Amino acid sequence: MNIIERVTVPKRILEFAARLNKECKNSLNTIEFTLGGTHAGENGLGSYIPQLGLIRIYVDKCLTHPKWMNIGISYITGIWLNLLSAVAHEFVHVWQMEDEPRLRKIASAPLDYEQEGFDVALDIIDDFSEYLMPPKVEYMGWVGQEIAATLNKLSLSHPKKVQELLEFNGTTIAGEANSIALLSGKYENENDAVVRLLQLIDEGRIGKKVGNKKYLAFGEVVGICNSNDLATSKKNLSYEETMSILKTYFMEA
Repeated sequence: MNIIERVTVPKRILEFAARLNKECKNSLNTIEFTLGGTHAGENGLGSYIPQLGLIRIYVDKCLTHPKWMNIGISYITGIWLNLLSAVAHEFVHVWQMEDEPRLRKIASAPLDYEQEGFDVALDIIDDFSEYLMPPKVEYMGWVGQEIAATLNKLSLSHPKKVQELLEFNGTTIAGEANSIALLSGKYENENDAVVRLLQLIDEGRIGKKVGNKKYLAFGEVVGICNSNDLATSKKNLSYEETMSILKTYFMEA
């Protein structure tokens, strides 16, 4: 498999792709990390072109898609999860078409195959989360440069939030526990479960407590998210809607 970086991505993402490629039956020739621009759509993080044996990952879309931030996951970790899930999702499509060659003749994968792509991708990330923790922004190549530029712009208007993100840069901390528990839907209408989750953090059994704030680690967050409730949104978000979600994320408590 050839790897083409039109824009540079974290080395760990390249290693992740190389590992997934070992499960392919020589039907994938190239994975390309590039910019999707307007033609990729708002929610299109990647694509697989079986006729060319080509996966494309739209890195700019991974930088702006707010799916994970919508459920309380931190900005940097959300981008990281977009990259991981985009890569894994497209590899699932490769495997699907290897198992069912008839799919090659279909213009786009049926909805249940798209759902399977999301589910299996998250399963993979969940299973190997201890090896897939986000690196420091400084080691993320072009992706890191874009993250740093965004944080720099936001540092004047939201200094406390940016400072918090920088303090956790390169650590396992992935988001504030109570927000993730409530927004993920995993504990919906289960107040006792949320209380218990926070109690486990107090007891030092999971997550981390910093001052009065309680956080979850990367692997714990992925485990919570690993449910069908978090499938890719069917709604196409506009640029303005995406920016609104980003601004909401950076609003200080």
